[in-house]
Amino acid sequence: ISAKLTKNLNLFNITVQGSEYTYFGEDKFVTASGIYIDFSSDINIIGCTITEISVTAPAYAGIQLFLSNSASVSNCTASHLVNKDGTVTGFSYIGGCQNITTINCHASVLQSHYQGNPLGTTNTFGHTVLGFLPTECSNLLYENCTSTNLIGCCDDCHGMSIFLSTEVTVVGFKATEIVDGDSHANTGAKATGLEVYGDNIYIKSSMVENIKAIVPQDKQSCGFSAAGNNITFEECIAKNVLVLDENRNPTNDYSKYGYGMGFGWAPDPREKFMKINAQNTKYIKCSSISCQVGFDTWNHINGNWENWQTENCDIKVLEQYGQTREFKMDKCSELPPNMKSPITIHNYASNNSFTPPV
Repeated sequence: ISAKLTKNLNLFNITVQGSEYTYFGEDKFVTASGIYIDFSSDINIIGCTITEISVTAPAYAGIQLFLSNSASVSNCTASHLVNKDGTVTGFSYIGGCQNITTINCHASVLQSHYQGNPLGTTNTFGHTVLGFLPTECSNLLYENCTSTNLIGCCDDCHGMSIFLSTEVTVVGFKATEIVDGDSHANTGAKATGLEVYGDNIYIKSSMVENIKAIVPQDKQSCGFSAAGNNITFEECIAKNVLVLDENRNPTNDYSKYGYGMGFGWAPDPREKFMKINAQNTKYIKCSSISCQVGFDTWNHINGNWENWQTENCDIKVLEQYGQTREFKMDKCSELPPNMKSPITIHNYASNNSFTPPV
């Protein structure tokens, strides 16, 4: 279903099932979708299902809204979505969407693959797997949404990524079984339960569990990650966040593989993003359970941890002031043509406070 320049659009109880699509053209922005809404307002999408989709294209989105506003998406499901050579997203809002409420929506069993030359690759920016992705949007609310069983190949895999967006509230989100690096090379970029890359973001009463990255090129797997200004996590729980080696076993060789962090910084080694720190981030009554690192302070400035807790974590709080980390990128993980890999990332963390103290 595709709708453009519409108002007062209502989509109720629609199922899109079994679609197949292939695109090998030059347009990197081609995104196949189950439901696509463009330049529209006053939209209700209720009880819709996008399922059993297989595409080979730069990107696929179960439900995508572009430059639209005043919308409600509720009780919808995006499941069993596969992109054989590109990005796949359950719920995608892009290009300046505003005032959208997403309630009781679920993304499950999403997977991307990387074919590589000479098998006929798509001309894509990357191979991310994302349950929920608002990009350059504002004034959004998510309530009681879930991401389950997402499998990334060689790029990022996130239950939710709030990317370059502002004024977003997430309540009661759950992500479980988020795995990245499931490729022949046994390596990917990173895995995150809920990634925040924006300003004035509030995350409450959310839980992520079993977040795993196989040999992450960004040197981390993370439950909740933050980059931007004025981000607050309240009463959030990260459980069983790990990095795995080439044999897909948990490893504590942190200098080689990085860390499985309950809460930490959201890295993006592309030049225009890698210097965005986590400024004025608050962690209120948050807990890390069975993670390799409970809380990472990397690139946090004026951060505040209040009533924080860790249980069964190898390192409760990781503080590496003034140090560096080396990230890697390749075509599959969005390496821009003018960049070289590896990339050295500096730690600018400063003026952080803990109550109780570390």
